[in-house]
This record gives sequence, C-alpha cells and structure tokens, in this order.
Amino acid sequence: MTRDITDLPIESPNRKAFRYLGIALATSVIIAFPMEQVAHSFFSPGYYWQLHSCNAARIGLDLGNVLQAILTPLFVFLLPGPGSVLQRKIVRSSLRGASRAHGALFIAVGWLCSAAISVAWWHGLRAYAGVHGVCADMFDLGRPIDPSQVDFVSDCSRYYISVSVFAALWVGIVAGGLRLQSGRTVQASSDHELRQFQSFFWVYLLGWAVQYRLSQWFSFVWLRTNQEWPLFAQLRFIFLTTSSLWALAFVRLLWKQRPSSRRGIAIFAFFGTFVIYMLTALTFFWLLTYAGPVLDPVLSLNIFGLGWAFAVGTCLAVPVQPLAAAEGRIAPHEGRAGSFSLRTIEIVAAVTGVLLSAAVALIMLLWLFLVYKGPYR
Repeated sequence: MTRDITDLPIESPNRKAFRYLGIALATSVIIAFPMEQVAHSFFSPGYYWQLHSCNAARIGLDLGNVLQAILTPLFVFLLPGPGSVLQRKIVRSSLRGASRAHGALFIAVGWLCSAAISVAWWHGLRAYAGVHGVCADMFDLGRPIDPSQVDFVSDCSRYYISVSVFAALWVGIVAGGLRLQSGRTVQASSDHELRQFQSFFWVYLLGWAVQYRLSQWFSFVWLRTNQEWPLFAQLRFIFLTTSSLWALAFVRLLWKQRPSSRRGIAIFAFFGTFVIYMLTALTFFWLLTYAGPVLDPVLSLNIFGLGWAFAVGTCLAVPVQPLAAAEGRIAPHEGRAGSFSLRTIEIVAAVTGVLLSAAVALIMLLWLFLVYKGPYR
C-alpha cells in the first residue's frame, strides 16, 4: 500500500513561522529605527530643554518607534490562520495555505497595529510628561513656532510623527508580507516556479528597502544637516519609498535572468541599482539641493546595494524542483497567475510613482509658499 506524498506530515510550521518572524523583526527595526534623530547633534538646545529634561522625552519617543517595529510583527504572527507561530503540526492533504486575501488582511492588520502603537505611545508619554513636568511643550502640537528660529523641541515632535507614519507603512508591509510567506511555505503547491517567484518578490522588495535604509544610516557619517533636519528626514522616507516603486518596475526584467548564474544575475542587479538611483533622482530633480539625499547609497559606495544584488542573485539561482512535473500534476493556470502578478506590479508601481511624485511636488510647493511668502508668527 503506497502513501501519497500529500498525506505525509510536514515539518512543524512553528519552526518556519519563527524564522519568518525573526526576519520580520530584523527588517522592521532596520527600516523604522529613528537614526536621523539619534545621530543628530543637539548643540546648545537652550534653557528650557535642559531645565525640563527634554532629552529624556526625546529618548522616550525614539523607544516608541523601536517598540512599533517590534510589537507589530509579533502581533501579526500571533494572529490565527496559516503561518501563525501558534499553529500546530499539520498534514499536507488537510492544509490550506495563505491566499491573497490573507495577505491583504495581514498587511491591513499590520498597518492598523503599527499606527495604534505609535498613537498610544505618544498619548502615554504626553500624560507622563504632564504629570512629572518633563518637557510638556514637546507634546503640544498647537504651540506657536517661529520658522526663523531653531526649535529643537518642535523638531523632535515633528520627527516622531514623520517616522511613525513611515514606519507604519513599511512595518505593516513587512509583517503582513512575511506572514503571508510563512503561510505559503506549508501549502501543497504544484507550481514550484510560482513558489520561487513569491519568495523572490519579497527578497527583492524588502531587501531593497533595507539596503537603501542602511545606506541612509551610513550617509550620516559623511553628511549631517543641522538646519531643517526633520524636513530632510521626511524627504529621505519619501525617497526610500519612491526608489522601491522604481525597483518594482524592473522586477520582471530581473526575473527573466533566471537561466544565468548567480554571479551573472548579481552583476546585472548591481548595475541596475544605479539605474534605479538615477530614476529616483530625476523624479525629484526639481527639489534642487533638497534632492541630495536621494543619492545616499552612492556616498556609501553602494556596498549595501552590492549585498542586495548578491541576495537577489542567490534567490534566482536556486533551481526549480520539478516535483509537480514528476507526479504529473502541473497547474499552468498558476503560472499565468504569476505572469499576471508581474504585469500588475509593474503597472501599479509606475502609476503610484507618478502620483506620489505629483503629490510631493504639490506639497513642497505649498510649503515653500507658506514659508517664504506667508507671515511669520
């Protein structure tokens, strides 16, 4: 009596889920870590800053961003369903892997959880500051600000809001996307090419965001801006997101390089990073000097881009195991679904990039008008 391979028990999904959870935690912390504020030099902060222990409040806000990056993946991976760290050992014939609906749900939950954590932390610190008299002005968003004067207290609150929004966007995607992949690893799929593309997609996207963020960290060693540093931080967040959209526009082209060797794919991807940097720079050329941080990876000699290229090359160089073909169960419709997903990603990335660039241009023009034409308070 023979036993079908789909009836065999598989490796405990908890082990694989914990692996993906670890990757999600590391990726989220790297992307959301408030390096701009940690590396900023608060020289001569003023009497109020020293008297009311504003540096302690600043550190408290930084810890809030780190907690946002840690707690969100933990919560998403604790949710019931495929890919959960609480899931027990299962059998292939009885399992159902994570679908696209699961992925949308996981990412949406990640966004909501990340935003809720940052808001709750802000209100908790504000209540603590009000009771103990610790830099209460940092949490007063209605306080008048003179744009002609350096205001470190206001800068810290502005930066926290900016990095919280940025972190909510990316941490939600990281947690939801990797939870989706965790659920797909236990799915009995007959199309291993589609499975390889799904893994490649998340390595490609999240790897790009991580390498770009690390390049921004490294750039602070060479270039620090003491004037308008919260604005430059906001622009860096926008540049990272826009460059990721440009990177997605080339995912199909890189996917077609699979027959090549790992070294060949890595070289191709490495030179492609400079194309993506240039396209991102051209997107924001109208910002003039404010567009300088777009090329942060160049200041780091693109060493993190090289690491991303080798990671992508390694992922694509893994041969597709023809298990489904050997068993005579090939699902060509899943291959067409993968091709459709590639075209959809390219179209959505291009359209979103154009709309995002237009929105940023409008916001920046409005900001310049208010600062240089509006009355000072």
